[in-house]
Amino acid sequence: MHFVVRELEEVDSTNTVARGLAEGGCPEGTVILAHSQTAGRGRMGRAWFSPKGGLWFSLILRPDMSPQEMGKFPILVGVAMARAIGAASGLPVRLKWPNDIMINGKKAGGILVESSLLGGKPRYVIVGVGINANVKFEEFPPELKAIATSVSIEPRELLDAFLQEFAELYEAFKCGGFGDILLEAKGLSYILGRPIRAALPDGAAVEGVAVDIDDDGALIVELPSGARERFIGGEVSLSLVRPFPYPPLIQ
Repeated sequence: MHFVVRELEEVDSTNTVARGLAEGGCPEGTVILAHSQTAGRGRMGRAWFSPKGGLWFSLILRPDMSPQEMGKFPILVGVAMARAIGAASGLPVRLKWPNDIMINGKKAGGILVESSLLGGKPRYVIVGVGINANVKFEEFPPELKAIATSVSIEPRELLDAFLQEFAELYEAFKCGGFGDILLEAKGLSYILGRPIRAALPDGAAVEGVAVDIDDDGALIVELPSGARERFIGGEVSLSLVRPFPYPPLIQ
């Protein structure tokens, strides 16, 4: 896979820039790399702290796939980034479904996948990645200091390592090799086998044990009743208040 990196000093959001380029016909493999973002965003419309020093980029893809397969992309990207960070730093990287990069129990980065559909298939997919690289602790906003961490890796070096890993995994994915990627992701999982709280986009929430990630990238949660629920979106946090089993929490 051929990559072309467009390096910019400052943008509002690399995903926004990448979307505009994708709409204009920019080819697969185009990477938008910014030194900082003024309006970086994460999942569910959250703001993403993106100061100078970090790795903030978006990758344009044009896969031949169904919309139902979109849940596989955060897993593929997460595995590629876990490999890249691990190789560059030796740190134990874990993946928190659906899109967080974790190091020593704190969030070091995240993944935002967006797409445009036409005729039931993606016209393009934008993979946005933000990694706290060389961000000093005192630079984090107060609300992030307890939950975020940073890695001491030169951003461009980490990007190059990621693109190499991603190219290998993406080719395997297109050839039907997602099963092996998923198996690796499960081995890196931060939440499988642990009590979690899953908050849904509509405001409802359930508690249970994260027991699996299925072949479509959905999280399988076992409730205290023994029933299993399948989640394709939402927000997951570890449930540390009560031991399992406990009554389900429904809002």
